[in-house]
Amino acid sequence: MPIIQRQEIKGHMLASLKGDHIPRSWLFLDTETSQTIKDEITMHHFHVGWTCMWNRATDKYEENEDWTWFLSAGGINGYIQEMGLRYKYLHVVGHNIFFDLQAAGTFAFLTSEGWALNFYYDKGLTYILKCERSGVQMTFISSTNWFDQSLKSLGKVVGLEKLDYDFKHPDAD
Repeated sequence: MPIIQRQEIKGHMLASLKGDHIPRSWLFLDTETSQTIKDEITMHHFHVGWTCMWNRATDKYEENEDWTWFLSAGGINGYIQEMGLRYKYLHVVGHNIFFDLQAAGTFAFLTSEGWALNFYYDKGLTYILKCERSGVQMTFISSTNWFDQSLKSLGKVVGLEKLDYDFKHPDAD
C-alpha cells in the first residue's frame, strides 16, 4: 500500500463568506390533483391549491403570513407571479414541488410570461429551479431537500397532520 506523504502547500488567506443572507419572502404551496387514466397512463389534473405567503421578521419589518386557496391552475400561477414581482426575490417551497408545478402548468405559464431559466438542479430528492424576469428572481425548492419523508409523515412530526380533502365539495377549511 503506497504511503501518502505530506506535501508543503503554500497557504493563502480565505475570502470572507458572502452567503449569509437569509431570504425574507417565502411562498409555501401544495396542490391536490384529480386523476384520469387513459391507455394505462395516469394523468394528474390540478384540482385545488393552497399557498402560505410568509415574510420573516427583520429589523425593518414585522413577520406576517397570508393563506390563500385556489380552484384553478391559472389562479395559483398568477398569484405565484404576482408575489414574485411584488417581493423581487421570492423562494417558493413545496414538498416534491416539481409535481405541484407540473400539475398546475406553471412551467408553461412562466415561459409564456417571459420568465427565463437561470439554474436547474434535479437529483434524487434535491430539486432547485431558479428563474428571472426583468431583475426579479424566483427560486423554486422542494422541501424534500431537507425532509426525506412523505408530507403526511412530516406533518405528524411538526404537529400539523395532513387533512383529508373532499374533492366533490371544495372548501378552504
